Amino acid sequence: MTPLPCTAMKRVAVSGALLVALLAGCGGGSGAADTTAGGGEASAALGATLAYQSAFLDGDAAAACALLTGKAKRDLIAEVAVLAERPTCESSLEGVFGLAGPDDLAKIRHSHEELKPSDVNVQGHTATVHLPQSGNDLELERVDGHWYVADPTPAKG
Repeated sequence: MTPLPCTAMKRVAVSGALLVALLAGCGGGSGAADTTAGGGEASAALGATLAYQSAFLDGDAAAACALLTGKAKRDLIAEVAVLAERPTCESSLEGVFGLAGPDDLAKIRHSHEELKPSDVNVQGHTATVHLPQSGNDLELERVDGHWYVADPTPAKG
């Protein structure tokens, strides 16, 4: 096996970080009260988050990519291009899916149902979904009336 160049190793590490962030981010307790608890926008943003997680669990790269902003797709492709021969959002996510083992997917499935609108804070056209178990925040953006994941790697809240 030929060793990967340094840049390729970094990209594989980033792909692993994407998987770890998603795994760490799923589920967990009630979270802090948000400014739109029970509101339609919070529920819609949460729906986009849950749909993204479901697409990941189903291995449906096309559905997951459809839930990313254009910038998030470009960033993902740039970060994990080494995992795909012809980098697209879908092929990049398929490379990340390949890193997830059965235990990883079981953890996501187990905690997937625990997120709720009270974990969402909507501020205008952006939303932050607090992922209580990990303490991370997933950023979403509303574009043309629909919520999209603005960065598939949750940031520390």
